[in-house]
Amino acid sequence: MMSTTQAWRKNVAWPTPHPEPWAGIWPLSCGFHDAGSARLPKPWPPPQTPSWHCPHLIMRGRLCVVYGAAKHATLGPGAMFTMFKGMPLVYHRKQPDSPVRLYWARLGGPMSEAYLNALGFSVERPFFRARDPQLVKACFLRLLELGEHHDPYSDMAAVSTLHHMARGCPPPHTRPRSLETLAERARQFMAEELERGLNVNEIARAFGVSRSCLLLRFREAFDQTPLQVMTGLRLSRARALLAETALSIAEIGRLVGYADPLHFSRRFRQVQGMPPSEFRTTHARKRLTNQRRTRHRA
Repeated sequence: MMSTTQAWRKNVAWPTPHPEPWAGIWPLSCGFHDAGSARLPKPWPPPQTPSWHCPHLIMRGRLCVVYGAAKHATLGPGAMFTMFKGMPLVYHRKQPDSPVRLYWARLGGPMSEAYLNALGFSVERPFFRARDPQLVKACFLRLLELGEHHDPYSDMAAVSTLHHMARGCPPPHTRPRSLETLAERARQFMAEELERGLNVNEIARAFGVSRSCLLLRFREAFDQTPLQVMTGLRLSRARALLAETALSIAEIGRLVGYADPLHFSRRFRQVQGMPPSEFRTTHARKRLTNQRRTRHRA
């Protein structure tokens, strides 16, 4: 006979495996389970695996979550957490014998990271307390129902359910999409697609404008060229990965859009004033010093 803990588990693979052209986000699978411990593989997602994102909701118990090397928290009922590309995630129960019940949905599609941002998640904010946990739970259960009893209307209903879930989350720290300028939307697109290593011409084509038009809009909005903004985004993400992960320099370069590790190292040194390896060592030394000071004060 299965124990109660073992029985509280369900995993439903979405019957339609690939997004329709009209869908920016798409459920790949959904379910619930009693959490034990987990370690997100590094790098994530694994090479040659399509990108996906997986928001979670805790409805019972307490979970210790460590994100990267610097962010950690103990999350209880009503808390939500997720993960972002290239950032390791580890969690385990606060009390080994106490069940931790999680609802989750694995999402794909070209706008899945933008959807997480709309829920209120970001690389700097990978977990928070839901504004209405019961509404979020109802959305997860609705996805399960739609996946188990799939019909021609289930795909649209699932996308609608995902959008409805945002009502149960804290408001994002960004303006509504309709109020964003072309430059702001293009910058967000750059941030979401760093790994692809897109050039400025490809980004301009994605928004149906000329290179010169994109340059003008970026000058007006940021007083920078698109290339300068893109370089800043890439190196900002690289600094976070160097500080919070043990990924190799070459892998970090790939994750932020540099296919050639030497090109990545040269550009990083040009902007940062030191090579990536030295930045990582210096940051680790500063963190250790701060930890010692904190223990000494305590």
